[in-house]
Amino acid sequence: MALKSVSSIVKFLKEYRQNGIPKVIIAAKDIALLIEIPGKFPEEYQFSQQNLELIYNKKLQEIYPNITTSLRIVLTIPVTVASAERSFSKLKLIKNHLRSTMSNERLTGLALLSIESHLAQELDLEDIVQDFASKKARKVNF
Repeated sequence: MALKSVSSIVKFLKEYRQNGIPKVIIAAKDIALLIEIPGKFPEEYQFSQQNLELIYNKKLQEIYPNITTSLRIVLTIPVTVASAERSFSKLKLIKNHLRSTMSNERLTGLALLSIESHLAQELDLEDIVQDFASKKARKVNF
């Protein structure tokens, strides 16, 4: 029995190295059954917007402020990561295309405009051109 348990554990560790977490959890459950140990393997909990809405609908945010804050953070992390990845991807494309012809300051400005394009679209270009022209005017009109 002991030799069988040790060989099961060695097999378990080898599979962990090769197959990763999901198969290891199944193997651990099998080993627990083999050794007759009651398995306590909690199921993975999924955060969802319904959990947060439930707290707000029942007006429990004052009772559970930390849970409310945690849920809001956990639910926004995937969006934040995806946005950052898109920004870095866009920055790479711009840098590769323009690196040889522009200074770093101009490249930084163009990257910022490209990443924050939704804000750049709201700018009034007429006012910006007039402001630039008034600051850079060389001739004085009489």
